[in-house]
Amino acid sequence: HNANNDFHKQYDENHGNKDLHIWLSPQNMLIMAKTIAKTLSEIDPRNSLMYQSNLDQFTARLIKTTQNIETELASIKTQPYVVFHNSWQYFLQQFKLQKPTIVGFHEELSAGIKSIKATRNEIVSKNIHCVFSDASIKAVRVDVLIEGLNVKTENIDILGLGLPLDKNSSINLLKDMGQKINNCLSQ
Repeated sequence: HNANNDFHKQYDENHGNKDLHIWLSPQNMLIMAKTIAKTLSEIDPRNSLMYQSNLDQFTARLIKTTQNIETELASIKTQPYVVFHNSWQYFLQQFKLQKPTIVGFHEELSAGIKSIKATRNEIVSKNIHCVFSDASIKAVRVDVLIEGLNVKTENIDILGLGLPLDKNSSINLLKDMGQKINNCLSQ
């Protein structure tokens, strides 16, 4: 195991089926931004107008981005897909995407082989054309799953580690996810 896989295994054991990736919901992003602006204004009242202005600008960008993603994903909402672990439930609920087929991620080798075989059968029977992974999934695991199948793959960075850190980072994370999902699910 590498450290990243150990983290995810421990995370899954501690949190079960709960998806704690709350920042992948635009609604939750707005709640967090409002809480941050309010708290900063209480700590630093002299700059409260600036915090409110920043919140207003963020809100406008978030609303526009959410609408753009809804439009972008409208035609692919019914497309089936595969994920290695379901860590973006908030995003799929917000944008009304299909629930994914999930590959068993932290299993013993023999159970993993059974899971991969069952998932390959589902890919064929459900006519799935897209598999999403992330940085914690070794490329060889994805390759084994899709070998010989007509399937696209896309790496979704739910933490935004590959994005520049600036005032638009959280919004750019949503945009990036929307674009990658649309690219993979579009036929």
